Amino acid sequence: MIPHTAPALVDRIAAHYELDRAALTGPCRERYVAQARHVAMWALKTRYDQLSLLAIAAYLGRTDHSTVLHAVAKIDAQRAADPAFAARLDALLAPPPLAVAAD
Repeated sequence: MIPHTAPALVDRIAAHYELDRAALTGPCRERYVAQARHVAMWALKTRYDQLSLLAIAAYLGRTDHSTVLHAVAKIDAQRAADPAFAARLDALLAPPPLAVAAD
């Protein structure tokens, strides 16, 4: 079962890549869309480690758990090789700041 906060996470990633959720779940294999989809798979697996690979795949319109395995490995390798990319992902996935009420 996909947690109720997962759609907001996927929408935030899609917006960062200037896509909509339909693009992430659709069949497009263009590099830019595939990168965003891989980031979404990685984020879902990282944030919600109780989710099965098959559940993540199905949520993003895929049929095979090995697609998620590949995406997670690819993003992990890219984060290790590119600290700037890792920092961008960390900033993207950081919880939004809490609003402070004015006195």
